[in-house]
Amino acid sequence: MKSIIKSSLVFVSFSISSSLYAGVIELEELGLFVNANGWTESAGDMQIGDPLNNFGSRGLGISYSSSLNSENVGTVTWRVENNSGVTLNDVRVFSYLNADIDFSTNTFYNEHASYIGNTSAQSFEIDEPGYVFGDIFQNLLAGSLDNSNAITSQSPEDVSFALGFNLGDFGIGSWFEATVEISLSDIGGIEHIDSDSNFSFFSNTFLTRSAVAVSEPSVLSLFFVGVLVVVGNRRIQKMAV
Repeated sequence: MKSIIKSSLVFVSFSISSSLYAGVIELEELGLFVNANGWTESAGDMQIGDPLNNFGSRGLGISYSSSLNSENVGTVTWRVENNSGVTLNDVRVFSYLNADIDFSTNTFYNEHASYIGNTSAQSFEIDEPGYVFGDIFQNLLAGSLDNSNAITSQSPEDVSFALGFNLGDFGIGSWFEATVEISLSDIGGIEHIDSDSNFSFFSNTFLTRSAVAVSEPSVLSLFFVGVLVVVGNRRIQKMAV
């Protein structure tokens, strides 16, 4: 049986039907993972077993906003700031979504997904969310997706998926925003399809970041620059005599 573990920080799931849409999108788990310097932290509505909402212990500030409507169409945005006092190297960011379509009428294991592309992500994974055989959660915690699709139309099951971004160095005072969009129109990313109702939705993730933070020059460095200028000027004057 599927279980849903809700964190108290950032996300709740909906299962509200409407005559506006042919299907019902039910969000089971939605979250953000950050991997850097040998650790991985996550925030969102996740399975038990991962280090939930522990960004503060790493010196990272995190805030959350949502424009999802009652049909779970719209966007969710996390903003993460580096307040740790050190530059984080080789930072990787991952969005993760585990959703069901028409769960109450035709279950959740009759679905499949396709990687559409048209995204700035460097990696992806479509897999069963780990209740039975999938390894997507282990890969997220390890900070590396396997760029494969285990839930195709030939082998429908419970669908979850992730997109990964190589952020690189994340300087002191820098920030990034990861926005997950869920849409009924083709926005690239990943298409999630219910085999029985033929209803589908698209999900893509968009990452923006601040310019790399540059520290102010110290008084000592300015002093040495001044010394070099004076010495250089004296040498030029001697050469001119």
